[in-house]
Amino acid sequence: HGVVDRDFKPDSVVQDLEASNCTALELHEAESYLCIPEVLVNITNSMGLLKELLTITEVENKIIANFQSCLLKVVAKRVFEKTNLALNISITKSELANISNEQELKAALCSKASEQVGLASDRFSDELVKDIFDEEFANANEAINSRNILKILKIGEGKQLLSTLATLTGARNMNDLLRAATKHLKIENFLLLSDLRAKILNEFEDN
Repeated sequence: HGVVDRDFKPDSVVQDLEASNCTALELHEAESYLCIPEVLVNITNSMGLLKELLTITEVENKIIANFQSCLLKVVAKRVFEKTNLALNISITKSELANISNEQELKAALCSKASEQVGLASDRFSDELVKDIFDEEFANANEAINSRNILKILKIGEGKQLLSTLATLTGARNMNDLLRAATKHLKIENFLLLSDLRAKILNEFEDN
């Protein structure tokens, strides 16, 4: 059993991973969980490095501003992943068994190559790419307009965001913040974290 970051993987890829005995994180990556406003505020205020307590609203505003600044980059990467296509030429054993000379083999390979070209043409049509872009762009903007922080943490990058949020906490950098999390964070106090821990432990116990 393994645990993998969601990254920019489409839902269909995540479902395939989970079917193959992997747990995909609900949020973008492991660092994204420390970006949850309630979690970050808890760690920050436990550290006690600020003159005034950090608020959830301050963290939410920073997350939204950061996401807006990298919106096009996020949408582009999500489109890249949704249009990713592995192409290869292959002939089944039964087809190969019926081939008796080099001319037949060459013709079969060329035929398979044409099939792959057709798949690529269908996958990369202008209309399809435009539809995928429109869907991802609308999805990202909906998350911003509704201030849906968990949705932003699912579709946007976590490492870069956590590095940015570290500036709010009084920590010198993200690594200091991570060390503080190991000292101050009580996973059982946060449902999303405790549920993730329970899910991972259950999967490992079952396997």
